Amino acid sequence: MLKMFARQPALVARHSPLVFRHGQIALGFLVLMAFMLVLVSMTVNLGQMAQVRVETSNAADAGALAAASWIASGENEAAMVSRKMLDAIGMVQAIYLVPFCSGLAARTYANNLWKSLEIDPGGGQGPNAYFTDVANGAMFAAWNLAHREALTAMLNNMMMRFNTGPTQPGVMFGSLPEDIRSAQRINYSPSAGYGEGGLWWNNGLDTDDPQHLTHKSDYQLQASRLHAPSMQTANLRARYYQYRDREEMGFFDCDFTGHGITTTSGPVARLSRATLSDNPLAVDATGHKGWDINLYPIMPGINHTNPAMRITVGECRHTCGMTQPPLQTAPRRILPQSFQDGDGTITVTVSHEVLTWGGQRVDHGFTVPIWNTKFDPVGSRAVARYTSPNLAGAGFGVATPDAKASLEPGQER
Repeated sequence: MLKMFARQPALVARHSPLVFRHGQIALGFLVLMAFMLVLVSMTVNLGQMAQVRVETSNAADAGALAAASWIASGENEAAMVSRKMLDAIGMVQAIYLVPFCSGLAARTYANNLWKSLEIDPGGGQGPNAYFTDVANGAMFAAWNLAHREALTAMLNNMMMRFNTGPTQPGVMFGSLPEDIRSAQRINYSPSAGYGEGGLWWNNGLDTDDPQHLTHKSDYQLQASRLHAPSMQTANLRARYYQYRDREEMGFFDCDFTGHGITTTSGPVARLSRATLSDNPLAVDATGHKGWDINLYPIMPGINHTNPAMRITVGECRHTCGMTQPPLQTAPRRILPQSFQDGDGTITVTVSHEVLTWGGQRVDHGFTVPIWNTKFDPVGSRAVARYTSPNLAGAGFGVATPDAKASLEPGQER
């Protein structure tokens, strides 16, 4: 019994909780902290990847919609120009409500007046030929701007926090602004049906800094049409009335005196008499376009202030009622009808890749390696559709500037 009690203190000492190995808690704490650091790093990386994905998708959407919107805007400008073409047609057609005296002289004058809308008899273009060129110029300019501004809208939605570019050892800031301007110049091309390229930038830190990030983005802009829209004009004949000769009405005896145009030497519309702007798309101080010219000086009239543009009206004797001549004016391509290549799509594809270039960090005399990581490229594709407005067409209606641009759903990847 005495021996048993004598060994008890040894047993108590062996199993006492106060006895442990020194450093076990510290080691466990370090392992836990390392694990927490890995989780934090993964969380930051996942957050950055999510941000990259969202911004890449926004960039593709913005680029496609910007391009299609510019093209639609150019078509709306052209639709407004077409209204002036209809005004010119309406003014000439209104003159034909005044009866012409019968005979070849009146018919020749009517044909010359109608022809003057397309071709100036004095040389050069008539009003509607000029307006057609202005409409095509507006759509051509918008087409070029669409390719350039698609790139601009795309880049405005990317993670470009600093004006930096490709870096080299010892060089912190690169040439991103110059690279962007160069890409814009390449895309601003008359024949650019598509454009593609790539840009590099970083967050402005030295390449040896563990927090240094390098971004690489590739883009592609592709249009379903290879050329800008153009206005298509249709042939149109003028209908005018003239008095009938009494001799032609052998079965009915009538004779009266009317008033009408009697001479072939009367004035015709002369575009050279109008003041045209060198830049027909420019806006003056009152907000009017340069092509919004006053047609009054170039169109003949009965009470025109310019004697050279005044229509000669005289007496038409021995006439009997009015009729439409069997041979009316020759057809002229002066009626705005539609836009060729006025409908189409713009596709913008963007990929974004982020690389973190680590190195090594010295903390309290210890060298800690920083892993080199690479985000998987994130890509997105957006398609925007543009539609042309409704022009006059065969119905000789009013041009409506209602061209639209919209994104197609379900195009992300």
